[in-house]
Amino acid sequence: MLEYKTTSIVRFNGGIIGLSKKQADARRHLIRPVEEKTGAYQIKRPVELKAGEVIRLESPGKALLAKLELTPAEQSRQAAAEEKARLEAKQAEAKRLAEAERHGAVIAAARQALKDGLVIKSGAPDLEAMESIASLNITASERDLAWKEIQAETGTEDQE
Repeated sequence: MLEYKTTSIVRFNGGIIGLSKKQADARRHLIRPVEEKTGAYQIKRPVELKAGEVIRLESPGKALLAKLELTPAEQSRQAAAEEKARLEAKQAEAKRLAEAERHGAVIAAARQALKDGLVIKSGAPDLEAMESIASLNITASERDLAWKEIQAETGTEDQE
């Protein structure tokens, strides 16, 4: 639930609303507690709130939003959440780019090893040669993936 401040008189005919204990006590004959949500109440009969009251709502409609504004605390939480999401997206993109760059280096090293005839019995590029070419620690699974990609590109897959 997001925290809003009413900007004018607002009437709720139903739904779930988050109220402070004081607000709820004043309206106890109009609402009932929702067990799983602390401070959340089911509206039994219409509830009116005056301008300036702070409430919590899940997803108010557009008409209702015209009579609400996010509280400064909620605005700060929203801004922090947006900043966190931007940072996570930036980190994910950086990771994706680093992985793509590494994969490209592994493929290039495999191609160079093949070109130089540095292969193992199966014809796959030699792992130690690839590591030397790329100046990277390359796993056998990375080598195998690169080898399969090169085979697919050149049409030289094993015909077992």
